[in-house]
Amino acid sequence: MNHPKYIMDYVHASHLSFAYLGRIGASISLLLLLAVHASGQAFTFLSTEKGLTSSLVTFLHEDRYGLIWIATEDGLNRYDGVKITTYKHRKGDCHSLASNYVSSLIADANGNLIVGTYKGVQIYRYDSDDFSPLATLPDGRPMNASINVMHLAPDGRLYGAGGMSCEILTSGNKKVEVRQTEKTYFPNRIIASLPRELNVRTFMRYDNNHLLLGTDSKGLKLYDERRHTYSDYPLDIPGFSQSLEKVRHIEKDHRGNLWIALYQKGVVMVSQRRSMFGYIGSRTTQKNIIGSHCILSLCRGKDGGLWVGTDGDGLYRLYGSSSQHLVQGVPPIINSVIEDSDGRTWIGSFGYPCYSGTGGVFTPVPGLPEQANVFAIREDRNRRIWLGTMGYGVYCYDMQKKSLSWVSSPVINKYVNCLYVLSNGHVLAGTFNGIYNITTHRHLCEQRIVYAIHEDRHGRLWVGTSDGLLVVDGDHTKTYTTSDGMPSNSVFAISEDERGLIWFSSNAGLSCFDELGNIFTNYSVSDGLQGNEFSKGALLKDTDGTLWFAGHGGITYFQPSAIARHQYVLHPRLTALYINNVPANTRTLTGGEPVMTDNIYQSQHFSIAYENNSFSIELSSEETDAPAECTYAYSLDDEPWATIPEGGHLVTFSNLDAGSHILRYAVEYNGKRSEVKQVEIDIRRPWWNSWLTRLLLSALLLFIFALVFFWIKSREKVKALALISHKIRTPMSLIISPLTQLIDTDADPDRQATYRLMLRNAERLQHLAAQATEEEPIGPIRSNEAQETAPASLQKSHTSRHLLIVEDDDEVRNYLCRALSSSYHIREARNGKEALALVFRHAPDAIISDVTMPEMDGIALCRKLKKNIQFAHIPVILLTARADEESMLQGLGIGADAYITKPFNIKILQQSISNLILLRQQLYNTYHGKQLQDDKLEAVETEDSNEIFMQRVMASINSHLSESDFSVDVLCREVGISRASLHRKLKDQTNQSASIFIRNVRLRQAEKLLTTTTLRVNEIAARVGFKNLSYFINSFRELYGVSPTEWKSNKDSANSTN
Repeated sequence: MNHPKYIMDYVHASHLSFAYLGRIGASISLLLLLAVHASGQAFTFLSTEKGLTSSLVTFLHEDRYGLIWIATEDGLNRYDGVKITTYKHRKGDCHSLASNYVSSLIADANGNLIVGTYKGVQIYRYDSDDFSPLATLPDGRPMNASINVMHLAPDGRLYGAGGMSCEILTSGNKKVEVRQTEKTYFPNRIIASLPRELNVRTFMRYDNNHLLLGTDSKGLKLYDERRHTYSDYPLDIPGFSQSLEKVRHIEKDHRGNLWIALYQKGVVMVSQRRSMFGYIGSRTTQKNIIGSHCILSLCRGKDGGLWVGTDGDGLYRLYGSSSQHLVQGVPPIINSVIEDSDGRTWIGSFGYPCYSGTGGVFTPVPGLPEQANVFAIREDRNRRIWLGTMGYGVYCYDMQKKSLSWVSSPVINKYVNCLYVLSNGHVLAGTFNGIYNITTHRHLCEQRIVYAIHEDRHGRLWVGTSDGLLVVDGDHTKTYTTSDGMPSNSVFAISEDERGLIWFSSNAGLSCFDELGNIFTNYSVSDGLQGNEFSKGALLKDTDGTLWFAGHGGITYFQPSAIARHQYVLHPRLTALYINNVPANTRTLTGGEPVMTDNIYQSQHFSIAYENNSFSIELSSEETDAPAECTYAYSLDDEPWATIPEGGHLVTFSNLDAGSHILRYAVEYNGKRSEVKQVEIDIRRPWWNSWLTRLLLSALLLFIFALVFFWIKSREKVKALALISHKIRTPMSLIISPLTQLIDTDADPDRQATYRLMLRNAERLQHLAAQATEEEPIGPIRSNEAQETAPASLQKSHTSRHLLIVEDDDEVRNYLCRALSSSYHIREARNGKEALALVFRHAPDAIISDVTMPEMDGIALCRKLKKNIQFAHIPVILLTARADEESMLQGLGIGADAYITKPFNIKILQQSISNLILLRQQLYNTYHGKQLQDDKLEAVETEDSNEIFMQRVMASINSHLSESDFSVDVLCREVGISRASLHRKLKDQTNQSASIFIRNVRLRQAEKLLTTTTLRVNEIAARVGFKNLSYFINSFRELYGVSPTEWKSNKDSANSTN
């Protein structure tokens, strides 16, 4: 395919004028390089490695927002100073590029970006970040012809040429229509006058008499229209060869920066910022006179020549602007170089000690160790040469005596970075452990690595260290670091200019310190320096005040008075809003609403749904040539300003609260902050946080609060009534029960009527108390049906039974004692604690207990008794005024055998006691009750198989009781039954597994030994087969509720009481 040329020999006669050829007609502010000593140029190179879709660049254009558009043969690119955004054709998407081959770009009269492709014309739509559909012809058919050149006429009309000549009509930024025009051409005189051999592809006017030409394979040329001559346009860009470059387009942006489209390479931006720093080094375009190695040392000779010591390329001698020669017969690495007062040159080397010479002949200095690497050389006022070495300390060569001596000192560090001679003649050595004054033997700045020393006009010492810049004034030392504005804490070389400003180099550029204003002004490679990395001690100050610093990339030199403080005017801008890591535009919806109503560059307001309240914003400068060292600062809602680390552009916000927020942002460079811009970010409230929802929730909460309040008041009322009812029930018991007895014993008819009247009203009072607490009486108040008494034989036997009555109310307790004393031996207790002590001393046959008592209530007493295997069989009757179901379930749940409410019927109580004692007697008469082995029952004559089985089991266990290794397997062998059968039979008979049954028999025997002997607990444990005392104690507590020691103490206390 033959691609059309971008510079036409003919233009449309009816609409194109000669002005088209010079449409970018401002003079460019690039530096013309000197023959050799050149000013460094700041540039930016964009390639496919940086994100371009293709290196085949065809056209460049700066739009109204300062964005640089780069057309290629494989897509369109947009550069915003931070990143490259790419656009390509997507099949089936009419809002993508019509073709990846983009040949031309232009802005129409309204500032819209018109894109000419191989298939037609489109408009880029900033608000939606896409393209209009392909242009159509007047009859509605889509255009299908290439547009290679476009031109905006003075009257605002837009024309295109290529596959067809046409007028381009735009309707806002939504639609494009083309109208075909006649092809009338005439020769262009400017194009015709250019030399044909240059093969010019593009040009722009440089000044009134010169054109800047972009050629095919001959780079950039500067053409003199008057003389009809041309010359290479000097560019100090690494890798740029004037004889090979194919320049397809030249564009100058609003700041005067030059953008050059290099076909098959990419795009180069050469900054308009004129560097006031001179440069000598490998990047010099025309001639490199000092090689490509790192520069380690500099010295001005008496004849005006410049000595340059390199790292690997030896020693150079420079004269004037271009004359130089490489000194022969010296080592390749030159750490330091000086000329002494006699014109003799001294060089310090790595791997070779030191050389001195005149007339270009160098000889080694005698007496120095061969391994001594000389890093610093200085001459003092007495014409002595001081040599600082790395590892061998300091040497002094006396030129008058022709002798070399070693500075012997136990405190001086042997690793010397620099030497300095003060105005008073003292010699200082900067070492890895501070500064050592060789003259006074005084130490300064200890524990610091010293790289450089300088004495200012006031006699103060400026010391460059690895930890900052120090100012030593007598006994006072002040330290400056990066927190004060320095570019780095490592300071390599220091000097002072005629204005008293301090200049120093580092591993992060060059800096100038104005002590009066306390301002550090920092310079970097983007300002034209040789690089950001400088060499230690590589410094020279000429008699005219020119300062020379050297580093890895060559030499930087300048006149300090000519270096103006940075006056860059930077303007911050937003370049992207990322929601869910996707760039947002006017078509982006959150919560069904658009995020923005204008494009990102003009938006002053973002509306974001609450569910997307975590997002990121990208910041940049409107100036695409902004220094790389600039940083970005921001503040949200008047919070303290925060700075994005250098090189970063993205600020992320997480979980912002609903409401309106103000984001302020700015660019910072060299300690100065640009103008502050702001954008409003509205986080829309979610439905559950709207004012209506808040109102409804408030109403609901108020309703719930009122409901809870009235419920609490109602419960308090019920509790109060329950308390009154509880208080009434106890005296009612003492009324109803005696009345019942009187009715049963007094046969007088008149008194019977009175008794019954009293009883009915007492029962009515009880019923009203129950209704007041919304409770039904639990248990009968009086049961006329329960008139039967226990059999006489049982009543008779009861006189040998012991009954424990636990009640804190004296009248109720006394009444119960009187009513039951005829049938039982009675013991009394006022609370659960007294009752528990009585039980340990005299185990009763039954217990009647109130629930509500001081110290220990009835519930706690019942729980302790039921957990103790020795007393768990004792029936417990809870007698209480608590008639609610919850209290009843609680009592029965912890093992109470009966729960009778007050007021109670004494006969029902008597019958309940009789029934419970009778039930326990019946259980006792079965074998299940005998399994405790109180008397170690041996043989019992019976024919029952279960009885015989249990006898054999007990006999086996009793015979091995003291054996700790007696196990279930041994028991199975002696009984003659399988393990599974043994487990099943024991489970049926005792509801215990075999191992638990054996353990409980051992513990029962231990309980007897505790009661009947004076053996210690550990002895008893051993006798019943427990090897582990801790296991024995825990098992005993689990079975009896107390430890063995507590059990023995209770028994001893009971015996002493008896």
